[in-house]
Amino acid sequence: MTCHSCHSSSRFTWRSEALAAAESGVTIGQYREGDRLIDVALRAPKDGRGSLAALGELPVPAPSGKSVPLSQLATVHESLEEPILWSRSRELALTVRADIVDGVQAPDVTDQILPRLADIEKSLPSGYRIEAGGAVEENTKAQASIAVGMPMMVAIVLGLLMIQLKSFSRTFMVVLTAPLGLVGVALALLAFAATIAPWLVRDYRTFGRFIFIRDNFWAEMRYGNSEYARGIWMGYTHPLVNDSELRRYVRIPIFTEVTLTVQGRKHEATSMEVSAGGMSLKTQFRAAPPTAVELEFTLPDSQHLAVGASVCWQREPDLLGVRFEAGDLH
Repeated sequence: MTCHSCHSSSRFTWRSEALAAAESGVTIGQYREGDRLIDVALRAPKDGRGSLAALGELPVPAPSGKSVPLSQLATVHESLEEPILWSRSRELALTVRADIVDGVQAPDVTDQILPRLADIEKSLPSGYRIEAGGAVEENTKAQASIAVGMPMMVAIVLGLLMIQLKSFSRTFMVVLTAPLGLVGVALALLAFAATIAPWLVRDYRTFGRFIFIRDNFWAEMRYGNSEYARGIWMGYTHPLVNDSELRRYVRIPIFTEVTLTVQGRKHEATSMEVSAGGMSLKTQFRAAPPTAVELEFTLPDSQHLAVGASVCWQREPDLLGVRFEAGDLH
């Protein structure tokens, strides 16, 4: 809505204030409720400000003390305007965002979209342009920062070579022959790839993903460096043999909504990690061990589970650990 005054601009201030008071309201006092102060606003009735016709009849006080209809002081009509003007690098900007599908990278998608926007950019008025943001922009900034330090890095390397070799000709020969070292590196990588390739193919066919020889390195490290390690085989402490050790070791990060029920009262939480023996939760609910709770949550494969558990630890400010009750999963 726009009001164009038909009179001098010196009187526009008090007219606009009167219009704002009738339309939006003006604070005339405060009401105390407990420890809160609530503003009391005075404004025109709803039927007197709900349409343009009614707004034109809104009484506006004149300097003489009398009231005149707003339609005698201004022309009221509808118009569109930007409520918020966003700027980027101190220039007005319109941002278009989109999500990409799984399995593709944002820079690759941007490289495919930008050529299609070239014709649109050419048809834009003077001063308008299209720029790519997001991951592409951040990658460009990162490359620019690397490029700034590259000359200094080259100068330092050449300086160190000169200090060590004490000869321009020898330094020049080192720089020329350095790429030949890549041949040996490539041959070593090729031999390594040829060695593990059969295992990678076998693991992909068996497990549905590429596994480099073995993927239980951290389990072996924990087994060899635990408080029970004596330098001899102790199968009873191995996570792949002992179920209790497996529950202590295997923790999968899963983020899903969880409902905790305690004595008939429900509390909301979000799972952080899930193991075979329990889960860690982020919640405002606090309970001391070993409080019994009922958990309900849905796994990423859409399997809905309800399980009894007990609180085993709590950490500030909002972390809670629970242990599943044996045989209570359903």
